Amino acid sequence: MRTELDSSVVILLQRHEPGWEKWRDTLTRAASEGSLLISPVVFDECSEGFPATEVAVREFESIQVHLDAISPKSAYLAGQTFLRYRREGGPRQLPMRTSLPPVSVSSFVKPQT
Repeated sequence: MRTELDSSVVILLQRHEPGWEKWRDTLTRAASEGSLLISPVVFDECSEGFPATEVAVREFESIQVHLDAISPKSAYLAGQTFLRYRREGGPRQLPMRTSLPPVSVSSFVKPQT
């Protein structure tokens, strides 16, 4: 099974916001059943506090979270969905920039034994 993580979940876990333990436990179970993945967009949104790309990649890989490339077809469908959302009156908002500190993500998924 492949589990794709959303940036809102990763940020909640990084900040140890209320409810983070439940997500940690859920993702620990998911990691035991398959891959934990983040898209390039999630990587962008959650890695800005790290000093270098390589450091962010190492941190995510240390907890078995891997970067999942997005196919052109998926990117196109995402764009079409967003366009439909805007045409139907969805509000326009600037992307959320979190300014996360360079915090270790290793605390939010328990290592497999």
